[in-house]
Order: sequence, then C-alpha cells, then structure tokens
Amino acid sequence: MMLQSVEGVLHLFPCRPASPASFTRLRTKGAFLVSATYDGKTVTTLKLESTNGGICRLQNPWAGKRIKITENEKEITASYEQGICSFHTRKGHTYCITPQM
Repeated sequence: MMLQSVEGVLHLFPCRPASPASFTRLRTKGAFLVSATYDGKTVTTLKLESTNGGICRLQNPWAGKRIKITENEKEITASYEQGICSFHTRKGHTYCITPQM
C-alpha cells in the first residue's frame, strides 16, 4: 500500500516496503492529489496539490523530525499534534513537503 487516508489523516507508505516505490497524483479524501517517492528506507519526495482548498492532515513520514512545507518557495505554518502535521491549503495550489534539517 502506498497511500492511505484514515479518519482524515494521510499516511504515506503505511506498510513501509523494503524496496523503492513511488506514485503520482493519487487522489485522496479531502480532494488532494499526492505524489511521493520512497527509496526503501524513507520518503524522499512529497508533493501535494489541493483541488478544493481546506486543511490537510498528514502523518509525519519522517518520525522525530519537523516538516517543512512550502508553497511557491515560501514556507507556510503548520501545527503538530501526536505525529500529525496540519496545515491550510488553497484551491489549485501545490505544496512541497520535506523534513527540516
């Protein structure tokens, strides 16, 4: 499994395969198109397009690290609670999500 939505929270590669995997523009509940790459150990790329706007809730794919979210190369604010990152999205906008270094 590459992407799962449970109770409004997006989970990337929830089964954590031992081999590389990727997907492009999978539609989720909440009207998001998600693309991601997994190298067999960690998520290496993550982009999310919001087709309706609204709040995106994402299980942190980089446990123990904060997430950096950018829209048009500008960092946007996110809130965190128990490993779940929440942030506001705008209709038609794309968000790049990376671990903070």
